Amino acid sequence: MVTGCSGSTFIMPTPTASAGDTAYLRGVNVFSLYASRFQSTDSDSIGEPQSSYDYLASRGIKLIRLAVPWERLQPIKGYKLGADETLTREQLLASLKAPIDKVYLAKVVDEVEKIQTAGMVAIVDLHAGCKYPSNQRSNANNPILRCGDGITTAQLSSVWKSLSTALKDERGVLGYDLVNEPNTSELPGGLPAYEALAQALITVIRDNGDSKIIWVQSPVNSSDAITATTKGPTVVDPLNALVFSQHFYPYGTALKDLAYTPEFDASTLKRIDGFGMWCNTWKVRCSIGEIGWPGEDSAPTGGELAGWNSLGDRMYQLADYYQMDVTYFEAMSSYHEHLVAYDSVHNDDTDKRLFPLPGINQAHSQAEVIERHPTTGDIDQQRLGRPNLSPIK
Repeated sequence: MVTGCSGSTFIMPTPTASAGDTAYLRGVNVFSLYASRFQSTDSDSIGEPQSSYDYLASRGIKLIRLAVPWERLQPIKGYKLGADETLTREQLLASLKAPIDKVYLAKVVDEVEKIQTAGMVAIVDLHAGCKYPSNQRSNANNPILRCGDGITTAQLSSVWKSLSTALKDERGVLGYDLVNEPNTSELPGGLPAYEALAQALITVIRDNGDSKIIWVQSPVNSSDAITATTKGPTVVDPLNALVFSQHFYPYGTALKDLAYTPEFDASTLKRIDGFGMWCNTWKVRCSIGEIGWPGEDSAPTGGELAGWNSLGDRMYQLADYYQMDVTYFEAMSSYHEHLVAYDSVHNDDTDKRLFPLPGINQAHSQAEVIERHPTTGDIDQQRLGRPNLSPIK
């Protein structure tokens, strides 16, 4: 039993399946393409070197969730990379009418092929949050477009059709993650509008002759909305190859470098368990697309570090129990931040973003937990949508 400082408790479930009954992939988010989205970098400086993926594979990593920035696939018109400029709404609207940048799309394909060469597979994540530009707060000087408010379903569908056309025959691609962390409180139409958008994107990909697995994320605005519904999943796939996905961090740690206290434990584990129970109730496959906790930066004492890793280990135990794919957030060699599990020794010497990337070649404290919960089962079976698997009863 886990007890938080406030008295809240959580009892870990008892595993009931043998190793032969389980199959799931484990890996990391590689964030390097996204981290460089506004950097003034030429094409040769984009992405990790092959050595990064070889290193991750040597640590037992099998799955890479590859974050791809929308604003490099469709560059902002009139914006010089690396410049400190004020954008206009008209500028952004015009940008979404432009074709996909074929040179950058080729770089995404190149990154996927590096992943395959290392013996791993990728989930290609359009890391946009139903926003353009992504991960940007709207204010008078920095307007932002959102799905339903400047971004049409047709425009996002066109992006996914281009990605699908480029990637559907790439064996290194296991599947796609449609929209990163959609916040339905910011979208006109709320949750129903997001569900309709997700269904439209699934249809576009399938109509393009693409049979790869598709991850569909829950909104992040409050109470895990997509799993709170009593009617189950509201999007469907003719190939039955959907995976429902959520992200889990101990509260506050995704954005801040916090010290460990036992107060984090029960609340974090209850959220993951609630998601797992929803997945089993509706007999759907599920994944944790992002999971993370602070490491050495936030743990100046051995006790704090042990506390974070103990919580992380129990988070993974729940993922094991519910047979979820998991990709830890994050790995990259462009710079170091408090959640990173794998980066470069060169990141120890500077706070600056490094380009070209030196390559991932060292592990941090979180790697101990990640590597204790490896991939099980056959990747090719998972590539086919895992038709012979069912959730733990």
